[in-house]
Amino acid sequence: MKKQLFKSVWTMMLMASVAIFASSCEDEVETIPQLPNMVVIECKAGDHPDFVFTANGNWRLSSDSKWCKFQTSGGNLLDISGRAGTHKITLIIGNEDIRNQVTTAKITIIMGSHKATIAEVKRAPDSLYLNIYNIANEPIKSVTIGYNGYTPMLVEANFKFYASEYPEWVEIRDGGITGVAEEQSEAYLRIRNNGDRERWPIKVEDGYTIVFSDLEGKNTFSFPIVYNGMGEFEIITEGPTSNEFGWEVTPDGKVFSQQNDDGTTLQFENELKYNIVAHLDTYRILYLERVVERGIPRYNTYTESSKCWMHFDKETQTLTVDPTDELRYGQVMVFPTGIYNLILSDLENGILFEMDNSSGIDLPTLKPDYQKYVLTDLTQRGTKEADILTEMHIYHSITAFDIPATRYYNSDITDKYGVIEAYIAPFVNSITGKIPSIVINPRIEGWNTANYETGIASAEVWYKDELLKMSDKEYYIGENVDELLSLELSGPKEGFEIGGENIYIVFKVNNEAKKLLVVTPPTE
Repeated sequence: MKKQLFKSVWTMMLMASVAIFASSCEDEVETIPQLPNMVVIECKAGDHPDFVFTANGNWRLSSDSKWCKFQTSGGNLLDISGRAGTHKITLIIGNEDIRNQVTTAKITIIMGSHKATIAEVKRAPDSLYLNIYNIANEPIKSVTIGYNGYTPMLVEANFKFYASEYPEWVEIRDGGITGVAEEQSEAYLRIRNNGDRERWPIKVEDGYTIVFSDLEGKNTFSFPIVYNGMGEFEIITEGPTSNEFGWEVTPDGKVFSQQNDDGTTLQFENELKYNIVAHLDTYRILYLERVVERGIPRYNTYTESSKCWMHFDKETQTLTVDPTDELRYGQVMVFPTGIYNLILSDLENGILFEMDNSSGIDLPTLKPDYQKYVLTDLTQRGTKEADILTEMHIYHSITAFDIPATRYYNSDITDKYGVIEAYIAPFVNSITGKIPSIVINPRIEGWNTANYETGIASAEVWYKDELLKMSDKEYYIGENVDELLSLELSGPKEGFEIGGENIYIVFKVNNEAKKLLVVTPPTE
């Protein structure tokens, strides 16, 4: 009996120990709280906003501001508690301690030994403001927009805002302007160009505005828009094509043509039409005439009031050219008034040009800073365009500029050399340290490289009735870039005498004289 009783007591003690151990283990595996994510609640005094949260254990909420309380059946409290689950809490937003700025209350949750802020309640100020500043953070009363570049500004308010209204011709970088309370937002604005509006300034009295609103659209702030125009140093030009170079004009000035990249020719009758956009619609035209004398270029400059063979009509924005029987080169330049006024006093001193020595000699060329103001670059040949067998093509051996050859009528000379078709052209002037010459393509059928090598094509060079020999210091025959036979004349060994005698070149095929070129002596 005693043994049985002892056994029962021992069993009960063992079971109690197991229960105590199990209870101890459960305490050690305490459930870890899953704290809700924090939310931001925006409101104003008098609102009753709700927010929802889920907790996996018993919880307690507290608010740190007396104007933000929890609505309960027992009244509006700063602290509430509850059990695990999903809960919707209603807040009561009062007007205690309200100021002219956003005020923030924090709602904290406590679960066991864990604590976290699960809501920030941002109460709107009692009155709203929105101010704008320039980039130096100085207050401004109007919004200035830029031309090609954006003009910056700063916007600051005590509420969340956005730019709700502005003209369609105002471009805002990144597509819009938004901001939050008490933080400055940067904004960048410029005008949308359309080929006309950008030339005219916009003043406050013109009545254009930009409007900023709160998110509900109940409160707005409006500011005038100001645009100072393109400025007198800006200009936009649009021509009949995207290429201002390579224009050819017929002798009568009636047809303007330009080669396309595909080899076709684009033509315009009587004039070239342009669209020029400048500040206040004011700009200045300048004409440059490139005069090539014996293969060396120089420039004559003509203002709008000067007499020139090129004419630009500002009212119609068209370019016309006078007829001529001479070869001439021209450039029409268009300047914004600011640039033109800077260079005007130095035009006669060649402010537009610099010397280019890439050919080995100094040649005037337009400075890079001014090349963007070239409206049109054109050549008017003065005679019907020569084909491969018409007239002659002559150019300076160093500069590569053309030297015109004109028809020569002197029966004594043509009879002497047995030709009917004769031309006359000047020899090049001397250049220190160089041996300049002229390169001649007579444009004669059968006068080519192959026939020269077989003796069919030939040339005789006469000076003072003496037949010159072919040598590097007198003349030589070779191929030009078009693989057509050419003759390069350097002059007699002793050199051309200034004001001396002419040289006569007879071009022959099968020993028959075809063309004569009379070369006049240099002037310096």
